[in-house]
Amino acid sequence: MLLGLAICQSACSTGVLFGFSALAAALISRGEYSELCDDPAAEAGAAGQGGGTDDTQQGEPCVAQKLRFSLIYTFASTCLFSSFVVFGLIVDRCGGPRRANAIGCSLVALGLLVLSVSDSKQLDLFGLGFALIGLGGPGVHISLFHVALLFPPERKNTVQSLLVGAFVFSGISFPVERWLIVNGGFSRATCLAAHSILLACEVIVGLRVWPSAKFTPGARIAMCMYVVCGRQGTHTHTHTQIHAYVHTCIHTYIHTYIHTYMHTYMHACIHTYIHTYIHTYIHTYIRTYMYQE
Repeated sequence: MLLGLAICQSACSTGVLFGFSALAAALISRGEYSELCDDPAAEAGAAGQGGGTDDTQQGEPCVAQKLRFSLIYTFASTCLFSSFVVFGLIVDRCGGPRRANAIGCSLVALGLLVLSVSDSKQLDLFGLGFALIGLGGPGVHISLFHVALLFPPERKNTVQSLLVGAFVFSGISFPVERWLIVNGGFSRATCLAAHSILLACEVIVGLRVWPSAKFTPGARIAMCMYVVCGRQGTHTHTHTQIHAYVHTCIHTYIHTYIHTYMHTYMHACIHTYIHTYIHTYIHTYIRTYMYQE
């Protein structure tokens, strides 16, 4: 269950920025940053094609448009690789995997929400939106690696490979959204807002499931109402604790309940019954019989 949740979170949020070119193409086709072009006719045509809709812009984007999106990607990718250091410190010293996961996933969700309302002519927040996505992805990615410690050593590398694969696979999010925008008839705001809501749901689930401290090698966990709760360090330690707990429960049950019950209740019942039977029935019967004789 935890591995499935980790893969799902990673595939939806960690490497989303790697699909930047697909979403950038959709934004260019909508006429974003067409006002930077030197050709007034091209600018007017792009604005007419893209103003408030997601129709495809005719013609090639101008150099200024390409440079602006290149600058945005450079800034966002710098944020992505820089945030690995920050989230590494958060996981190790400042809150653990739960906090890093929640912060990272929330940043990606917020970035998608910002992109859904951005417009280069009225509310130019594309740089901020992509930067937030770049900042948040590594937080989710780093916070999930400790899940591999729950598995035996011969499977740990396989689990880590699955998480890395989900990180790379998450780059398909923007190409899928571009297809929905260009060919599916959906608006950019709808696609990006739906993705943001999905990540918000994952944040809520992650806060309930992920622990505040990293799993230890060979740890075993228990799920109490979908919350990770009873973690032990190793298999041996777990076995010792379980054995001690069972021994204590059995000893307490036998000594407190059965012994007390048998000694108090049964002794009183048997004593009362025998005394009543002998004293009342047999004694009375013998006296009556002997009197009749």
